[in-house]
Amino acid sequence: MITKHRNVATFMMANLESIKIQSVDCEETWPIRRAVLYPRGPEEGIHIPGDEKGLHFGAFLISDPSFPDKLQLTSVISLFYDKFPSHLTPLLPNITCTGNEQFKALRFRKFATLNDFQNQGIGSRLFQFVVDHARDDSSLGPGTIVWCAARRSAQDWYIKRGMRVFGDSYFKNGIEFVTMAIII
Repeated sequence: MITKHRNVATFMMANLESIKIQSVDCEETWPIRRAVLYPRGPEEGIHIPGDEKGLHFGAFLISDPSFPDKLQLTSVISLFYDKFPSHLTPLLPNITCTGNEQFKALRFRKFATLNDFQNQGIGSRLFQFVVDHARDDSSLGPGTIVWCAARRSAQDWYIKRGMRVFGDSYFKNGIEFVTMAIII
């Protein structure tokens, strides 16, 4: 189970609205996963095997500082301890591998921001929060790999935030994906 030692952060956005990032129950992520990632897809697409073992974060918009408890969930991300794909480990920089190593890795999945709140920096803040969380997790330590299977359409967004593509793209359920990672 992933620890919840760094589970709240608040950021002031340029438009004077605030964003609060905090841990949420996995069930709270499902409506946003559904709306953004699988609007016409099967219900099963929003669930991950082992969802209950992950750590889930949400970015909440505080649009009126007079009512700081009135929060709107706008973006979600789920974290799991999950090995980096072994066939891609030889591609990792500055890591010598014989093929049998188990690298410290934190995988994020089902990262989604509601369409009306995209391109406002909310997802960027949530992503940075996750990277900082991994950096602060004493069970992981330096050299931790933070990785994901990103939709090919989001590849440039992740590259701008320091991630790299590893391996070739592939298709799953008609959607093109790439494996991306950052070593912290």
